[in-house]
Amino acid sequence: MNSPAISSRGSPALSTKARSYDTTTILIHVAEECFEKARRGVQRVAASGSDDQVREYQKLITTGLACLEAAFQSNRLSPRQEAKARLRYASILCDETENLQEAETALSKGITICDKHRYADLKYCMQYLLLKVLFQRNQKAAFIAVDKNISDCLTCVISAIQNQPRTDR
Repeated sequence: MNSPAISSRGSPALSTKARSYDTTTILIHVAEECFEKARRGVQRVAASGSDDQVREYQKLITTGLACLEAAFQSNRLSPRQEAKARLRYASILCDETENLQEAETALSKGITICDKHRYADLKYCMQYLLLKVLFQRNQKAAFIAVDKNISDCLTCVISAIQNQPRTDR
């Protein structure tokens, strides 16, 4: 007799293993939910000017930022996920807070990750946002950074052209 009730293996439905959840992905999704909820209520907050609604809005933004910070600190994000999360973190800091120093730090770390893993798309988005942050803090530094970025881009284009195989027709 081969009944599951008698079998020594037990029923496969009664697995006692704990499920493994990707908490870093959950943190990022919770952060996005907080930002979305804050964004949906921003007109109501602006129209009413109620201190309670302003506090609720700020609480949602703060919670979202804290979730992203926790995801960074877990060191369990893939490099691309971390770069995207740092870009999102910095853009929220830029738009919703006055903490430009923290935004600059997050972008610098993100650009380093993008350089290491060759994520040109994210790198240029981060450089653009970094220039916006720098321009708010120090316009002269922003112009110097623009010149450096243009020089870097020209170097990349020239090297790509030189490394391109020639085809004689």
